[in-house]
Amino acid sequence: DSCALSICPLQAATSAAEIVSYLQPEVLDFTDQLLPALGTALADGNDTVAQRVMGAVESLCEVLEDGMAPYAPQLIQTFLQMLDTASMPTREAAASVVGSIMNAVKSEGVSYAPEALRRLSAYLGVTEEEQLTLRARCLESAGVVLASMGQDQAKPIVGQYLVLAMQSFEIDWPELRDSAYGFCSNAAEILEEGI
Repeated sequence: DSCALSICPLQAATSAAEIVSYLQPEVLDFTDQLLPALGTALADGNDTVAQRVMGAVESLCEVLEDGMAPYAPQLIQTFLQMLDTASMPTREAAASVVGSIMNAVKSEGVSYAPEALRRLSAYLGVTEEEQLTLRARCLESAGVVLASMGQDQAKPIVGQYLVLAMQSFEIDWPELRDSAYGFCSNAAEILEEGI
């Protein structure tokens, strides 16, 4: 029945998030099955399912670190697409999980860093109040993406993002200011100097 079909992905995503959170390091033995299944759950299009999947992916990033590399391109592409199509809370979560994946894979993700920066930067200038949390999450993730690229590749381009981060201090939104401080910390490491 259609009701059962719509509930199953949510239950599966919720269960996966719980398994990832509570069964570490044992869950590492099953990542080859778990990550593709989480990707399949995202195809459901349900925001609650997507948010649970993203929570599980963020937890896996903390444990797997560079072991996320084989799954990163597809996951990042999926989450970047959500920035344009999902509900606002899901878009905010998608921006955060992109940063988590890039932080986990570090230099392994340099090939998809430019696309991630391009998509994240589309939201770094929004000023509508309902989009400021999304702006904050994109700014934070952009800092992580730049840091993951390494100094040689990030140093020539960090300035254009730093300007947007500095503009964020002019807006009275605490989460945006916190993200701007985080971005400046990443930028300082890239530039090897204080800001």
